[in-house]
Amino acid sequence: MLTRALPLLRVLAVVLALAVVVLLVAVGVSMVTGGTPDTPQTEAERSLMAAEQAVRANPEDATARVKLAAAYMSEKRYSDAIDQARTAQRLSPDDPSAPYILGLAQAAGGDTPAALQSLQQATSLQGQVAQFYQDAFVALSHVQEKLGDTDAAIDSMNKAVDHGPENALLLYERGTLFERTGNWSYALQDYLWALEYVPDYEPAVAAFTALSTAHPEALDEVRSWQDQGTQEATSTASGT
Repeated sequence: MLTRALPLLRVLAVVLALAVVVLLVAVGVSMVTGGTPDTPQTEAERSLMAAEQAVRANPEDATARVKLAAAYMSEKRYSDAIDQARTAQRLSPDDPSAPYILGLAQAAGGDTPAALQSLQQATSLQGQVAQFYQDAFVALSHVQEKLGDTDAAIDSMNKAVDHGPENALLLYERGTLFERTGNWSYALQDYLWALEYVPDYEPAVAAFTALSTAHPEALDEVRSWQDQGTQEATSTASGT
């Protein structure tokens, strides 16, 4: 009987030894990382946990809901982001940040028509700074272009630039939109304007070089606009 029991005892000993090793590894990981295996390790995980805790602490805080929606967006949890954004809308219907983050989540989740409505609402509400409306109108422009409404997309991009006329990135973005829609001269003009504000902005340099090489006639037209503008400025200065 004892001889037959020895193999079983050996197996139990091995299992117990493995269990001890696993426990030691878990403790070691906890000591190295400064927390338990469930403790968030990345910046994104920590931000998400902080946002969730803020909502639990004050469920009626619309701003906390928007921040949680943004945190879910960063984790590609678009459905959760949409739920939080809709709750924020209900809590603060006049705040444009709620329909903005909702539109972004809807667009990322593939519901482009719904994103259009949300972003249109966001850009129609007041109360945010210029940078917000730059971003909101750019997002709206992208959705409109995706839906095939290029005229509306250009109009929204123009409004984005109106909120940041010296923003080289916005000018470059509008230039790429003009280029995609075949408005070569307008695209080149925007690339040049972007380079006036940031002369070493590499994307604008590359885009201008490629487009002016492919469409020299468009570059000639832009130069004629510049010459005409110089002549008009000279005439105004001389009082003639």
